[in-house]
Amino acid sequence: MLESPPGDYLLFVLRINNDLRVGDLLTLTVGDLRHLKPGEEITIVENKTGKRATFSWSTILSAMRI
Repeated sequence: MLESPPGDYLLFVLRINNDLRVGDLLTLTVGDLRHLKPGEEITIVENKTGKRATFSWSTILSAMRI
């Protein structure tokens, strides 16, 4: 997995660490993440349950070890 393109690895990390469904992640675009700064958060609304999953960009980057 570490040799995969960074975008694939990012989706993997988000899915595993936040227990999200693939369909929930596919709504994300590069534009959604491009301008995030450390400490800022992004929220995804889960399609099946309608629950909100919020996580910080810093947490994502640390999970990816960037």
